[in-house]
Amino acid sequence: MKKRVLFCLACCWLLSLHAGAQSIGPSIIASAGGGGVIGVQSFDFAVGEMTLVNTAIAPNVVLTQGVLQPHPPLTGITSLTASGKTIKVYPNPATDNVIIYPEFETRSLLLISVYDVVGRKLIERSFEHGAGSVKHDVNVASLLPGTYKLVVDVVAKNETTSYGFNIQILK
Repeated sequence: MKKRVLFCLACCWLLSLHAGAQSIGPSIIASAGGGGVIGVQSFDFAVGEMTLVNTAIAPNVVLTQGVLQPHPPLTGITSLTASGKTIKVYPNPATDNVIIYPEFETRSLLLISVYDVVGRKLIERSFEHGAGSVKHDVNVASLLPGTYKLVVDVVAKNETTSYGFNIQILK
């Protein structure tokens, strides 16, 4: 009987050496929360967090307790389709240039704007898009590393379609 108990305890101990907890990184559990859109930026917030969270202050930006951080950026090609028109933006993350690749055959005007996290327009470009798929380069080398909102407004036949992309700039 003692051998059986010792054997079971030894097996449990061996199994515990290989068992591990799921790693989910640092996280905060909140009691409530929500979100909204202000201008072109979307914000999420939480209520009931720990009071030990520090407030981060930078020029023109203050992150206090309750402001949630954005999800990590996706890499590669981001594609959006609206009104039968597809636009691809790549590379993401970028360093010097972002390529806007409209995949539609109608002549149109592309109005491209890049906004920072507080909604300031940093870059504004326009392109006449002829029939066919043509790539348009937007120079983002002057931007500091961070996350930006790239908005492409397509004006064709008295109709405007807006596309919004989150882009990550690395140096």
